[in-house]
Amino acid sequence: MSSIATPALLSWLHQLFAAAGVGGLLSFALATLPALSATLGAEGERQRVGQALWRRLRVLALVSLVGLLITGLLLARRSALWHGLGSVANPYSAVLTAKQVLTVAALAITGVLSTRRARLAGPWLAVCIVLGVLLLALGALAAQLD
Repeated sequence: MSSIATPALLSWLHQLFAAAGVGGLLSFALATLPALSATLGAEGERQRVGQALWRRLRVLALVSLVGLLITGLLLARRSALWHGLGSVANPYSAVLTAKQVLTVAALAITGVLSTRRARLAGPWLAVCIVLGVLLLALGALAAQLD
């Protein structure tokens, strides 16, 4: 691949993973769960359908997070400002370190949610959404610093 095509492809994949992960969580929380509650009530069938949807969404979230981590590291390596994992040598590296920490936290939460039955509309879904939005904001900041 050409030297222009590779970073463009990585950037596109990074944005696609971000849109799928954060967009999936937001649509689940803001559209799917309220629609389930309105049509199926608070218990019974709603819980069953909601759990089935959440199982699929967790896979999307996990794949998105892993994809973001891989493409993010590959993109960061292309910048002369990046000084490695965990570096705070300059503002750009510090922002990427914050993204790395938040991504690991999101992976850990997704892992916990995949092994336990959590309440669908509970605080963990909100925490995942907040982490995703923070990661998007930090990504925008990193783009301006590079």
